[in-house]
Amino acid sequence: MSVSVFLSYSHKNRRMAGALKSGLEHFGLESFLAHEDISPSSNWLRTIRKSLRNCHVFMPILTNAFKESNWTDQETGFAVALKKVILPIKVDLLPYGFITEVHAQKMPKHMNAGACWRIVKNLANHPSLRNDVLDSFISVCSHSRSFDQSAENFEYLIELAPFSAEQIKSLLEGAIRNRQVYESYGAQRVLERLMREHDDAEIPRGLVTRYHRKVAR
Repeated sequence: MSVSVFLSYSHKNRRMAGALKSGLEHFGLESFLAHEDISPSSNWLRTIRKSLRNCHVFMPILTNAFKESNWTDQETGFAVALKKVILPIKVDLLPYGFITEVHAQKMPKHMNAGACWRIVKNLANHPSLRNDVLDSFISVCSHSRSFDQSAENFEYLIELAPFSAEQIKSLLEGAIRNRQVYESYGAQRVLERLMREHDDAEIPRGLVTRYHRKVAR
């Protein structure tokens, strides 16, 4: 199951929010962004309430403009009442009000891949989200579109270790289906390391053999 993030922000910061959405989705997380995801014909209040109920993570982007918005504090209160996982993104402001005691992640005003990856790693440390965050990024790795992208994705991936035997199996199955993965030296190096860290009994021998045959071609 993909992890769904509700981004709460002032419309003045929609470019920043859009960059964060793109960055999170690059790593496999779904993100709801009101100005992009609500169609003109939708009942926007109903859509926002539904998205708040359905999200796994509430992520307020705490800029000076956030506090001036008529809606962001209401969204925050809604998320608190629903007991959502809350990860405040500190740009200008520290968390306040109902989320005063929630630890914030400091972020630059110009979002980049490294900053977005730190959010993903933070969420992967949350017990209720860990498996879904890992599964989502495993899918991203399995669908890499170039050798370089595979190497980069797998370098990120190893930072999320350890993985379950089922997740290693999923990685191998994805690699077997994608030449951009099984022929990428960077991906090969990470996969070999992960296989060594699991007993032979945990990973089907036939699957390992199929993977090695692909690599050897």
